[in-house]
Amino acid sequence: MIVDHTLGAILNGGGSRRMGSPKADLEYSGIRLIDHVIATMSLVVTEIVVCGNGPDLSVPVIADRRSGIGPLAGLESALVHGDGRPVLVCAVDLPLVSAELLRRLIDPPISGAGARVAQSSDDGLLQPLCASYGPDVAGILSAYLASGRRSAHGLLDALDVEYVETDPFTLTNVNEPDDFDALP
Repeated sequence: MIVDHTLGAILNGGGSRRMGSPKADLEYSGIRLIDHVIATMSLVVTEIVVCGNGPDLSVPVIADRRSGIGPLAGLESALVHGDGRPVLVCAVDLPLVSAELLRRLIDPPISGAGARVAQSSDDGLLQPLCASYGPDVAGILSAYLASGRRSAHGLLDALDVEYVETDPFTLTNVNEPDDFDALP
């Protein structure tokens, strides 16, 4: 089932300093990481945007509303762009994310100041950059960022959060060359 009640947003605003080159352009199984995430997300939602940057993409790119402050700037931009809809976010460096997990994050649609966040079933670690956020998170997030805070995990403290357990494989994060080389 593909839904239109939630905006899909791929976070691609970082400088990829640890990786040494843009993560979005790395090829895994002959396909760029960003295209893996776009393809997976397109199985779940009808509208997808990339937050931050991204040349030569099949979906629109929206600029971060605030520059240089990390992934929450992309989430803020997506929530504003969503115009009252919940937003499903996924970082570009999660190339093994599954459509099944993304569906679980948006069904039922998240509302108000709620969030539904992916959590590793192995060690309980949260992945707030693979989550669904309710439309009212926009105001909370704007105030959070205006106060100088930047932690995605810290933002969760201000929200009504549900957790969705998933196989840790699905949450494989690619930040450094060794992470990329370890992909199956």
